[in-house]
Amino acid sequence: MTTQSVDNRKNIRVTIDEHAPEVKLTLQTVGGGTDTRTVRAYDLSRTGMGFVDAKGIAIGTKCVLILYHQRRPLRVIGKVTNCRPDKKHGHIVGVKFTSITPFQSETSGAELTNDPAVDRLMIEL
Repeated sequence: MTTQSVDNRKNIRVTIDEHAPEVKLTLQTVGGGTDTRTVRAYDLSRTGMGFVDAKGIAIGTKCVLILYHQRRPLRVIGKVTNCRPDKKHGHIVGVKFTSITPFQSETSGAELTNDPAVDRLMIEL
């Protein structure tokens, strides 16, 4: 039996190739400290991103990541909106973006996709 679910998202999502680079994610812990993890993104939209994580992350956790879009570094801040167990990957995590800003960076980020559809997804800078 096949089941279908209704997708209530307002923005289209671009699926990220499984061979895309991993992303460094910095989490702000409840005590005010930070925890840095490396995660694998699986989809990206104008307002959020889905990724897999071995440990799982509490809903409401603030996170910061660095992405590259058209060779420009972007500092992305978001909050975890959902986290569910997954037998294959550990956990599937959804993050809603709260801020996307360009910045000058000496550190490297991840170019997740070169799909032209991403140009329509990104917030105007």
